Amino acid sequence: MQNAKTGMKPITAALLALIGATFLAAAAASQNLYPVRDFGAKGDGQADDTVAFQKTLDAAKEAGGGVVYAPRGNYFFAGHLTVPPAVTLRGVWESVPSNVGLRNRGAAKPTDDGTTFLVTENQDKEEGTGFITLRDNSTLKGVVLYYPNQNPSEEPKPYPYSIARRGKNPAVLAVELLNPYNGIDAAHHERHLIRDVSGQPLRRGTVGFSDCTFVQWDQKREGGHAIQAQSGKILVSGCEFREDKPQIELGEGVRQAAVSDNIFSGKPRVTNRSKIPVTLNSNICEP
Repeated sequence: MQNAKTGMKPITAALLALIGATFLAAAAASQNLYPVRDFGAKGDGQADDTVAFQKTLDAAKEAGGGVVYAPRGNYFFAGHLTVPPAVTLRGVWESVPSNVGLRNRGAAKPTDDGTTFLVTENQDKEEGTGFITLRDNSTLKGVVLYYPNQNPSEEPKPYPYSIARRGKNPAVLAVELLNPYNGIDAAHHERHLIRDVSGQPLRRGTVGFSDCTFVQWDQKREGGHAIQAQSGKILVSGCEFREDKPQIELGEGVRQAAVSDNIFSGKPRVTNRSKIPVTLNSNICEP
């Protein structure tokens, strides 16, 4: 039976649609863009998207790098992800969103819009594998990480770190860590970039910088700091700042900060805009 308007048989139309979808997927891959839905991700908040996401990330890795794109949706994860070297995992957000609807009626909730990752693996296993592991030169950008099994009226459930940074130069940009038990593990990598990250970790919101070497920041001499922390708790220990420039800036939302056992070129230059004192201990200042 033919379609009266097009004259096509249904099987022919379906075949053309399949060919078209295949062509679009190939074209996207040729531009180093890998949409997760092309690899089977649902984003419906119910189906486990772990395998589809990792398959997409691995495809980008095999091609030498690229951007794995997760469009608007609520992606449910019963497992964890590894972002390979030279791969970016990106959602729709270009700046960090705000989702205060969990406590304020009428305000935005994490599942209302944008790209939201629903994290469920390793409940009550704090020492387990973190949800997202970032490898050399990999990036996580423009997503919300939300733990749907956390009940605000109950004692927080333990989970591992939301993000574990490993290798050299991993980046976390424009990410909201809405209600993790532990935030970002930044103690086991070399070099870093964390920018426009906010959230309310339930146990350790501390971002820790350990055994890092900071070079070539603020190249235009505009007074920028190597570390710019806007909120939460921050620990800087065992790091080397190789240039005589401002090193650390603490925003108004920082609740606790400790800076110890670091090596500074020149004197420590810590700008504190918070309401709490900064602990400075056992730092070495080189001329």
